[in-house]
This record gives sequence, structure tokens and C-alpha cells, in this order.
Amino acid sequence: MPPKRIFMLRSISTLSLAFFATLAVAQNGMLGTKGESATQFTPSASSGGGLLQMVLAVIVVMVLMKLFLPKMMAKYGSKLSTGLNSAIKVEESASFAGGSIHLVTVRGRTLLLGSTPTTISTLADLGEAPKNDPGPTFMEMVEAAPEREFPTPPSMDQMRAAISVAEENEAAIALQRLNQLMR
Repeated sequence: MPPKRIFMLRSISTLSLAFFATLAVAQNGMLGTKGESATQFTPSASSGGGLLQMVLAVIVVMVLMKLFLPKMMAKYGSKLSTGLNSAIKVEESASFAGGSIHLVTVRGRTLLLGSTPTTISTLADLGEAPKNDPGPTFMEMVEAAPEREFPTPPSMDQMRAAISVAEENEAAIALQRLNQLMR
């Protein structure tokens, strides 16, 4: 029989066993589903059957955790991650059916890692990580800029003189136009 089919049969039998164990506990009144005993508590004379059911339920839960938890963690679990100021940086990750691959930078070296639920192995050492030179900062560019001489702004007296000259020129131009129109 193919391994996939065996796994499926095991899964179905485990789930059905868990269902029937839970049903047995529920019918016993432990979960509060029995109608007559919900209103009045009466201790039973024999607790051996209840203890057996509880042990069976714990075993079923442990088996389910042992079988399905590693597979669930591998499929939906946490990805490879590092802290903010760590020397290890995960650049990219890709998942596939048997595991995943990660492009990781460790202390200036770039590595291609393959990981499965049980192992992590180095697939390739890609050498020194490329240096990402962001260029000069704004303050460095300001400090390196050549000194320029900007003209000093005119004083108030110079501005008044310029305005009065402009007004006189406008008045002279207006008078010339009037003279031309009158001819």
C-alpha cells in the first residue's frame, strides 16, 4: 500500500477514535450534556470507568499531538526570523512541499540554506554580501557644496530710491503718451 494511503488510514482511524472517546465522555455526563443529571448531582459508586475514559482521552490527545503537531508546525509554523540588530539577516525565503529555502546573510557572507522540519543544511556559499552604499547623506552634500557669494539685500534707503526712480520713469512715460495722443 502506498505511504500516502497508509497515512490517510491512520489519520481517519485516529480521528474516529478521538471522536468516540469524546462521545463516551459526553454521554457519561462529564461535559454536562446529560439532561437528568444536569439538575441534580449524584456521585456514582464506581469511578473506575470514568478514570479509564479520562486516561483514554488523554492518550488520544497525546497521540494526536505527536502525529499532527509537527506536520502543522512545519506547514503553518513560524518562519525563520532574527532580531532587529542581529548579525544574521534573512533576505528571502521560499517554501516547497518538503521544506523551504532561505537566502541568509551572516556576518558579511551570503548563504543559501535548505530547511526541512528536522534539519537545516547549507546548499551554497555565495561569498561576500554585496555592499549597499547609500551614497552621501544630505549634510555631507551640504558641507561639500562650493561656497557661493550671494548679493546682500538692498537697504531700505536703496529700495525707496529705486521705487522713486521707477515712479518718475512711469510718470515720464505717461506724459509722453499723453503728448502723442494730443497731437
